[in-house]
Order: sequence, then structure tokens, then C-alpha cells
Amino acid sequence: MKAKYKISNRKKIFFTIFFSVMILYLSLGYLGQGMIHSWRERLNDTQWLILPQKETGDSVVIVDIDDISLGVIGNWPWPRQRIIELVEKLFKDYQTSTVGLDILYAEPSANTSVDEYFGSLGYKYPLVFSQVFSLSDNSTNTTEAVLSGGMNCPVGINIQDSNGYVGISKSFGNIPHAGHISPKVDADGLIRSFIPLIKYNGVCYPSLALSMFDVTIDNKKESKWLLKNGKLVHSQSEAVLPIDNSGVSRLNFTIKPAPQYSANLVFDNSLPKEFLKNKIVIIGSSATGLGDLISIPTDSRISGVQVHAFVLNMLLQQNNPERPQWTILITFLVLLIICWGIFSIEKSGFKNIKALLCFALLWILASYILWEKNIDLPVLPIISSIIILLPINIFLQKVAAQISEGIMLLQLSAYIPKEVLVQLIESGDDPRKIQAKNIEITVMFADIKNFSKITEEMPPIKVALLLNLFMDFMEKKIHQHNGIIDKFIGDAVMAIWGAPLNNKYHANDAVSCAIDIQNNISELNEKLIEKELPEIEVTIGINTGHSAVGNMGSENRKSYTAVGSSVNIAARLQDSCRHFDVGILISEETSKNLINKKLIWHGALKIKGHEKEINVCTPEVK
Repeated sequence: MKAKYKISNRKKIFFTIFFSVMILYLSLGYLGQGMIHSWRERLNDTQWLILPQKETGDSVVIVDIDDISLGVIGNWPWPRQRIIELVEKLFKDYQTSTVGLDILYAEPSANTSVDEYFGSLGYKYPLVFSQVFSLSDNSTNTTEAVLSGGMNCPVGINIQDSNGYVGISKSFGNIPHAGHISPKVDADGLIRSFIPLIKYNGVCYPSLALSMFDVTIDNKKESKWLLKNGKLVHSQSEAVLPIDNSGVSRLNFTIKPAPQYSANLVFDNSLPKEFLKNKIVIIGSSATGLGDLISIPTDSRISGVQVHAFVLNMLLQQNNPERPQWTILITFLVLLIICWGIFSIEKSGFKNIKALLCFALLWILASYILWEKNIDLPVLPIISSIIILLPINIFLQKVAAQISEGIMLLQLSAYIPKEVLVQLIESGDDPRKIQAKNIEITVMFADIKNFSKITEEMPPIKVALLLNLFMDFMEKKIHQHNGIIDKFIGDAVMAIWGAPLNNKYHANDAVSCAIDIQNNISELNEKLIEKELPEIEVTIGINTGHSAVGNMGSENRKSYTAVGSSVNIAARLQDSCRHFDVGILISEETSKNLINKKLIWHGALKIKGHEKEINVCTPEVK
């Protein structure tokens, strides 16, 4: 049965104007950093899935202080002489154009002569140092550090003020070129924009990317950023950077990330010279332990140094789509037409839905074409008006329910593993109400034996392929035995049994999984050999006990995980496999719940961080 609706012309005019203005404001107006703003930004993020990706070439590259480099050269922080060696090698051996350091040096080293020499490299080469500003109420000045690279502030623009900074150590001397690396993080934890200029004591300091751009254009002349027609314009190159009323510029994620090369390859001269010759190089880190991994709309885990690369590519290619006033006017007029059309629908049916969807596709196509011409035609107001107003007018409960379920899955899949969602939905539980609770589970940690030694001479692309094949193998085995993957940690895997749904055989399933992995590791090694990769061995630790399991994290960013002493013991058991020269090590607590498993006991083991020793054993494998 098709429902009929009749709305008076007066109501239609009211609804049309009201919803058009409301949708336009919610889509494009200022909303602060609240929940509505976060939702809007997440919806806007979908544009990066449909807009054309642009090749950036390789003018900007990243020399990455990655896990492999740390494994070969040593833990962070490296001696400053080591970084000096890296910088000089880039300029002398690789003939790079410009180098920027996404590394802070706020404190003097034990050898100030090394610092002084380091600082002098800024006069010898086009080298840009980093500094950071505080945008909160708390001052963060470092007394032994100073600011560099200040300039006159452009007139007629709101520039974000800072009341504190962490500069460059005085032991470096007077640094000619520096830029700030202060991030602009949205309330949901994602980075979508950056701050080109920050004001401190009436002086403006450009970002690291802007300073590197200045140095690249002309290393000897002082560049200026001026305000023209509401945009920042570079005084020498006439490069343009759009900026909003709050002094922030949006990042363009249709630009592909810059290529990253391990610093270790530069040190041992195994990286081809043409990869860096005449390139703009940023030295940064993607190492998991250094805390410089961020989330952007197109990637939930990317090195923070890529933000500077995005900005540099935007400036070099002038790939900065703008949103002129006429696009807002056209969007509002089209909104009026769409709202009037929706509220004029008197019959429900797929014909009306098809017509509106076709119009939306045409609008998306228009935005796609205009984006290529550096014009940003708003997509969200048009799409949202159809999605929101059509269900209101025709009251299709089935369609409304599907939209609601889709939004819920889109929201929750960002922090709850897919396998957890499927189990909970099938059981009838609401995934949004998973609260952390103390339950008995079995935890498994699995790690590639001697991973650093195996991969130290391998190129990064080969390391990534090895890890992908390993993780695919582990995921299949864990799922086959009713487990879920908690997380991947470098070359390690953490999995849990017994949550979120009850499983009284969780310990037995976990040990069966470990035995299956060891019995069939040859299958994985055959694939590795086919890809010309080294064979691997896996060490596994398993423990059973009570842990806090559920959604954990901040208000806007959560993950489904387990924490507690029993989790730590499982990790320690995995690490202790090498002491007993075994592939699997399980605790006595786990052994109590096993069915038909032959065990080899090793006696008591002292676990770091725990007062009591625990008895450990190994299940027999083929």
C-alpha cells in the first residue's frame, strides 16, 4: 500500500526555507568542536572516497626513522652526531634540494660543540629545524630554547595566538630557518587541517612545510606571506594557500602520501641516488614507539610527518581547491528546489527515490569535474537534504531502519573489530552498549622469531609483504578456532578467546589454535618462499585469567580490547619462549582447562612485574 501525503503550499514554503537554511548551516556553518561538528566532519570525509586522486610525483619524500632503522642503528633518541651524519649524507651524497627536520631539539646535548656544528648546517645547507607552540592555556616555554624563523604577520587575517613554545636549544646558535610542527587535531582525533602561521608576542612563525617551501624557492631571501583576497600568497613565488577565518587551512587528501624510505637505507647507501636527488626531504618517524602516528580521514594510522608532505605538495602543485561564494549561492538555490520537490511528493515509491538519487549522482559528478578545476562544490548539503528529508516525507519505515543500521555500523566499525560486530548483531545484542567488564578469558600473543634480524637487510616493501602474509595466516587460524584478533603490534598478534560472547572452551580453543599454527607454519613458509621471502618461525604465549574486556578509550576514540595482569602474563610467556627453546608456552592456569592435550612441563618461571612464580608448560605438536 502506498501512502499519500498532502502538504499545504504555506507549509511547503515554510519547510522548504527552514530545512534549506538549516541543512546549509549544519553542512557549511561554524559549529565549534562539538558532537554535531564531529558528525559533519565524518560525513564530509566521505568526499575523499569519490574525488579524483591526483598523482603528486615524488618531489617530496620522507626519510623515515622507522622500526627497521631503530633495530639496526639503535633505540631512540639517536646521538645528534648520527642525525648530522644523516643530514650531510643527504646533501653531499644524495644531492637533495631541501631537508626539514620533524624532530625537536629543545635541550642542549652533553657536547655543545656538536650542537653548535649542527646549527651551523642551517647556513651551509637549505636545512629547516622544528619548533612547537602551545595553543592551550598552559605555557610550555623551555628556558634553554629560543624561537627562530619569525616574520611580520599578514594584515587583515585572524592568526592563532600562542602563549608558550618549545623552541630550539640555545646551544645550536642562531638558526636561520625553522618552522613549527604544532598539530591541528579535531575533537574526534583526526587531523583534517593545519595551521600555516602561529603568532607569539606579535611575531608570526610559519609551519615547517611553509618554511621548507620558502627555503626551496630561495634559500637566501626572506620570504613573506601576504593576505590577498582572503588567501595567503607567497611574496616571491605567488603560490596561493586558502585560509579560513580562524587562521586554518584544510588539507587536500586527494593528494597521495609522499613516498617513505627507511633511514637505514640512506646510512648504508643502498637507496638509489635518484630517489632523493633534487628532492625535498623531510626526516621524520613512523616507528610505533615514538608516538608520531596519527589518523586522517583516508588512513587511521599514518606517520605524522606526512602532514608536512601534504602541505608541501599542495604548495608546489597549487592543488588547493577553493570554495567561491557563487558555489554557496548555487548550492542554496538547488537546496530550495530539492526541498520543494521532496515536500511536493504525494506518493511514496521508488520512482521518486530514483529521481532524487539520479540528481544526487549528477551533483557528485559536477563536484568531481569542478574539483579538477580547483573549485570545491559543496556535496554534503545536497546529499544530506535528500537523505534526511525524503524519509521524513514518505515515512518508509523499512528504508529508515536500513539507514539507521548503516549509520550505526559505519560508526562502530571504526573501533569494534568486524568479527565482534557480526557475533553481537547475530546474538541480538546492541554493540553500542558493550561496556568494559571483568571476565575470564584466554589471551594469546604470537610473534615472529628474530624479526629484526630477518628483516634488517630487506627493503621496506618486502617487509610489508612478509607482514601481510603473516597476518593473513594468523587471522585465518585464529578465526577457525573461535578467537578474535585484538590488535596487530608490529610483527606481533594479540588474540582473545571467551569474549565478547561466552565460550566455556576458550582455553582449549586458544591452545588448539597455537598447535594448529605451529603444525601448519610450513604452509605460510611455502608462500613466503614463492615471494622470495625468508622462512619464519613463530613463538606463542598463552594465559588464562580475569581481565577487563570491552570498549575502552576516549570519548571520541574507542577500541574493543582486553587489559589486565593476565594479558601481561601472556605477553611475557611469548617472550620467554626463547629461554626454553620452544614454540608455545602456556601457563598452569590455561592447562587446567584443556581437553586431551599432552603437555611437557618446564617448572616454575619468574614473570617480570609479578611477585609469584608460575608453572609453565608446552603442548605437544606434530
